[in-house]
Amino acid sequence: MRVTKRGNTYQYDFYYKGKRYRKGGYLSKKLAMTAMSLKHTELVEGFDVGQKISFVQYYKHWVEVTKQNQINEKSYQRYITAINVFEDCFGQALIEDINILSYRRFLKKYGEGYYCNNGTLRPRTTNTVSKLNNCLRQAFESAIDQGLIKVNPTKNAKPLGFKASQVVDEKFMTLEELKLLLKHVKGKKHLSYLCIFILIITGSRFRPVRELRYEHLDLENSTIFLDDRKNKYSQRKIKVPLDDLKYISEILEAHPKNQNGYIFHNKVNFISYKAVNDVLKNFCIQNRLQHYTLKSLRHTHCSYLLAQGMTIQYISKRLGHADIHTTLTIYSHLLKEYEDAEDESLIHHLQGLSDS
Repeated sequence: MRVTKRGNTYQYDFYYKGKRYRKGGYLSKKLAMTAMSLKHTELVEGFDVGQKISFVQYYKHWVEVTKQNQINEKSYQRYITAINVFEDCFGQALIEDINILSYRRFLKKYGEGYYCNNGTLRPRTTNTVSKLNNCLRQAFESAIDQGLIKVNPTKNAKPLGFKASQVVDEKFMTLEELKLLLKHVKGKKHLSYLCIFILIITGSRFRPVRELRYEHLDLENSTIFLDDRKNKYSQRKIKVPLDDLKYISEILEAHPKNQNGYIFHNKVNFISYKAVNDVLKNFCIQNRLQHYTLKSLRHTHCSYLLAQGMTIQYISKRLGHADIHTTLTIYSHLLKEYEDAEDESLIHHLQGLSDS
């Protein structure tokens, strides 16, 4: 089984039971490899793309080939949930019978709270609807590459929820609160405090910090390696102050080094989210602050970078987002505030130009 480049496109080429299978025209090597894997799976399991098939049937094969054991469990379960919701609405409808109008109606009803709800109508957030749409959209795009359909039913769909999301400014700390938290955790040798310190300076999600290894700390280049395992951009080295890296090393020297190489592991289990979050929770209670979670530290990190004038492209890359659209969606409220502030600054400068 191989993928080769021909001109500006790629093709796959392999033999199965003495018969040759070859197809080209794919715009990237990854698309060609995915198509080849799907075709091989179809042949092995007796699944023929030339026959009329349901979207549910195709989706399950697609997930098995492209997602299973390749993404983290939480993300994988999101793909499983998506097809369960879809099947609750469309059943075993043929993939070619799903059109743009019926799909948009389905997406709207899902936002309103229908499907997989145990008989209780519970409106969903726009973020939840968007995640479901993203899972299904990818599979439909793959079906187009396979020649099963010509139009993606999810094209230009606008996910809309009917449950209010938590306002972003309720999720992040003020600069004064952040400095107070840093002062609280620094100098304490318990690893829960160190974990919070690293979350603050990196803006990382909890999991990649929890799974940090000693070799991920690079004092020579002042970087920390993080891997969310959420997308191809999740593996990244991010810059942090050298003094902060030295502080981390000093705290670690006070603890026996784990033979398995993990920093936050006690030879049996990784440090738990609850244990670390309880440190933050108690800090908030002691200082009479509103309730913050570990995720608030990530939002605070982004807010601080925006306030320092960092570009959205840089922030997106540092946070490990798949693209800037993800960053723009999550932090649109914050971006609007900084945009308004920039408008006021521009007016001030233009007035100064006119007065001179």
